[in-house]
Amino acid sequence: MGSATFYPQVVGDDAYAGPSFIFSGLDFVRFGDYSANNLGCFIRFPSVTIPQGYTITSAFVRFTAHSDLSATTCNAKIYFNDHDNAVAPTTYSQFWALDLTTESVDWNAIAGWTDGTTYDSPSLVDALQEVVDRGGFSSGNAVMLVIHDNSSTGNAYRNFKSCGRIAGSC
Repeated sequence: MGSATFYPQVVGDDAYAGPSFIFSGLDFVRFGDYSANNLGCFIRFPSVTIPQGYTITSAFVRFTAHSDLSATTCNAKIYFNDHDNAVAPTTYSQFWALDLTTESVDWNAIAGWTDGTTYDSPSLVDALQEVVDRGGFSSGNAVMLVIHDNSSTGNAYRNFKSCGRIAGSC
């Protein structure tokens, strides 16, 4: 299969959620701790052309920082939505009730981000492999990355540019 790059495509393919809200259609998405609220976010990648059961050798997400942020202890836990063909949540309760993969990745002590600079997540191979290995997964299905706060210090969060808002590409 070689390598491939996948992107969110529409408003609603990425958003963030706090304790009682979900924000979609903004020019940024946020995760971490904001004003003592644990934030989570998702990024949905439609039409992922990876065959069911294919062995993943490399997987990561490249974020473009939306703003300068340097609160020192921003920690995240990254999962995928544990479904054959992920559907983006549209409400707070749907987001926090998502089925998550058993495999997850801790991304701790995330360094400060500078607006416009790109940052790569740690390897997501095991978590993505769990989705691709599902019996009902098919090439062309959607997969959805889910990020939860993982005990960040107060107001330690990161903002990244929303792809869904930028006319189908980023």
